[in-house]
Amino acid sequence: MKIERDLKAIVNWLKLNRLFMNYDKVCYLVFGNTSYDISLKMSNLLIKRVNHVKVLGCIIDDKLNWVKRLSHVSKKCFLSLSPFYSLQNILSEKARLNIVTTMVLSKLFYAPCVWFNIGKAVRNKINNIIRSCARYVLCKSKFDSITHDIKGE
Repeated sequence: MKIERDLKAIVNWLKLNRLFMNYDKVCYLVFGNTSYDISLKMSNLLIKRVNHVKVLGCIIDDKLNWVKRLSHVSKKCFLSLSPFYSLQNILSEKARLNIVTTMVLSKLFYAPCVWFNIGKAVRNKINNIIRSCARYVLCKSKFDSITHDIKGE
């Protein structure tokens, strides 16, 4: 199989360059039809198959629907903002906006190309994150309407 030949070439290159691989972290991901059962070995060790993998902080799943990534990002966004709620009435609006921009929106806008082809559920989650940020900046409660404030009406 071509994959096994390529894996052997990788192992040989690593040996030649005196590099070591952490075989506990080696895994593979199959995109598309996930019914295939492939058994891959590298240096006589079985490589485990996973349904998602984290690459440079971006979670990629076998269906490329980005649900796992968004779930991870939304948790990080809300956890990043929550410690600042006790300071909401003390800080200026500019300071609150800086907090939201650096602590939340930077996480949301990392690898933005994955958000282009998203479903309605994912779009709603992103919308909820942005609305929470707006409520924090504008000192609004969870149940206050912010539609007019966001649109500038």
